[in-house]
Amino acid sequence: MIMIMAIVFATAAFGLGGARSSARDDRRKVDLATISSELEKYRADCGRYPTESQYGAVPVGESLAGDGSTPTCTSGSVYIVEKLDDPERPARVYSYNVDVAGASYTICTSLESESGPIPVGCTGSCGQACNYAITSP
Repeated sequence: MIMIMAIVFATAAFGLGGARSSARDDRRKVDLATISSELEKYRADCGRYPTESQYGAVPVGESLAGDGSTPTCTSGSVYIVEKLDDPERPARVYSYNVDVAGASYTICTSLESESGPIPVGCTGSCGQACNYAITSP
């Protein structure tokens, strides 16, 4: 009887672990889609995507605002109200890469339930091997 209970408990614990990692992966995908949407709003107002130092240096929990480079890109324009980060920070992080002209970007992360090659454009570290990315349209 005790052996059966141990097997049932172990099976349930294993199943919950998979559900948790899947839920974290779902959050990562939603976070990257949200960041992408806000970066598009920034580009519409500022004429380019923020530099890595503008967005990448924003601490988690703080916001991304305009830089005053155009009349519509004022410091009062807030695009990312609270910078999102991986649910397992600091072991895993989101990586933001932008080209020199600010014309395109790639946001990368490391999903737990998927594997594969590092996507093109992921030049930063995700804490683990980057295997999922969203690029500018």
